[in-house]
Amino acid sequence: MPTTTENLTERPEDTIRRLAQENLKLRAQLGETLGDLDALHDQIAGNYPRATFWLQIKVTRQRRELERRSLRAYARRLVLRAYAEAGHTLTDEQWAEIRQKVADARMLGNLARVLPTAASVTDDSED
Repeated sequence: MPTTTENLTERPEDTIRRLAQENLKLRAQLGETLGDLDALHDQIAGNYPRATFWLQIKVTRQRRELERRSLRAYARRLVLRAYAEAGHTLTDEQWAEIRQKVADARMLGNLARVLPTAASVTDDSED
């Protein structure tokens, strides 16, 4: 969530879009939590088939989301590897933009190791 100063510079359309996305996420979380609560009530009441059915649906949904994210990460790695093997480099501006977007330090380290930048190529050529 943006800080107060970021909200001041955000366009109204972007604010509405961001709030709508946050609203959808919260509604999804609420639905998931209510489903879990219903499954717990069913377990307490001894209605195990109904509770099991909900949990199976939940696990299936989580598995699909994990597969979607894994495929997306795999595709990104494949593109970056092909880009690096083709000998292309990123400009310093492009690399700075990627560093801002990537929150995971381990992933950023992997990107730095695999993908050459213009600065690293010029450093290598001076040796």
